[in-house]
Amino acid sequence: MSVLNKFDSEKIISKYLPIAKHQMITSKNYNTKLKFPLFAKGIAKEIPHAKRAGFLKKAENEKELKAIIFEMDKNAKKKKIKLDGILLQEQIQGNEFIIGIKKDFTFGHVIMLGVGGSHAEEIKDVSFRLCPITKSEAKKMALDLKNQALLKGVNTDKLYSALEKISKLPSTIKGLKELDINPIFVNEKDAIVVDALIVLE
Repeated sequence: MSVLNKFDSEKIISKYLPIAKHQMITSKNYNTKLKFPLFAKGIAKEIPHAKRAGFLKKAENEKELKAIIFEMDKNAKKKKIKLDGILLQEQIQGNEFIIGIKKDFTFGHVIMLGVGGSHAEEIKDVSFRLCPITKSEAKKMALDLKNQALLKGVNTDKLYSALEKISKLPSTIKGLKELDINPIFVNEKDAIVVDALIVLE
């Protein structure tokens, strides 16, 4: 089993879906033309979930970013983690969803749609289908969710298209075992991936 880091995972997903504007930096070279506020994520195979590990921080300006980078570098050395770099991302507005894929021993690849964000696992407002799915099936998945308010005022067509595209990835990405996109932000214009993790067999 091979767990890809966040940067490599998002690089693959960017071939199929829009990704938040981003830039990979290091603690020695952190100049950026991205617009603040920015989210900084420590990238390493040992950090599959940056927020839980304390490697996801928000910077409102360059001074805060510098302090965050110093702290991440110090934290990584303390935990004996070799950072591949620090991924900067522009902040995205919209409603948060989670899209996931898991390879089930009996049924094969299954796609999931749910309410996203940091409390996704606690909320557990989700819907499942076997891969691949059509756009109309994607709509039914969204209508299965209890929190229908998240579908109001956003471009649901972009969400349905994203689900359809993601559901076809098991036939495109060789050896796909798991895929976790959390969150994907959906607003009135688009559905944009902010965080992704890919696990290969």
